[in-house]
Amino acid sequence: MTEGSVAERAGTEEKVVLCRHYWIIDSAGGPTSKGVCRTCGVQRQFKNYLEDAPWDDEKPAARDQIASVVSPARSSDTLEEES
Repeated sequence: MTEGSVAERAGTEEKVVLCRHYWIIDSAGGPTSKGVCRTCGVQRQFKNYLEDAPWDDEKPAARDQIASVVSPARSSDTLEEES
């Protein structure tokens, strides 16, 4: 490489455009969904799940604890009879 080519390279500026993406994401239909930025048109795949989210089959004890806190709804007739 010659000194002239290095100088030419240093003199050229690369324009970097930053986009604050506004994602339009397709409906969930599998493990990922395609997203397209409304502003710049770049495309990206998005996961359709949260990595740390508890799933029903992973933590049954937590589900049972929540179920024990929730009581069934009462109708107004039941409330009047108890009073």
